[in-house]
Amino acid sequence: MMEYIGDLSGSDRSVLIDYARQATTILEFGAGASTQIFAHNAPPQATVWCVETEPVWVSRTQENLSRLGITRSVQFL
Repeated sequence: MMEYIGDLSGSDRSVLIDYARQATTILEFGAGASTQIFAHNAPPQATVWCVETEPVWVSRTQENLSRLGITRSVQFL
């Protein structure tokens, strides 16, 4: 089971994993646990974009990706 830092339910996590694994591009609004799940589970050729208006959430999410060893680049807007 993939680890993430946040408070998503198991059901939400499963849905996000299923969609991420099929994606070629992911655009999400709001950084957090979902960003970690998308970055970890999207195919290597997929692009992950995250729209976030609060710099603290961008920093926090980047730190959490690093803490979890997730090396995929996420494009924050």
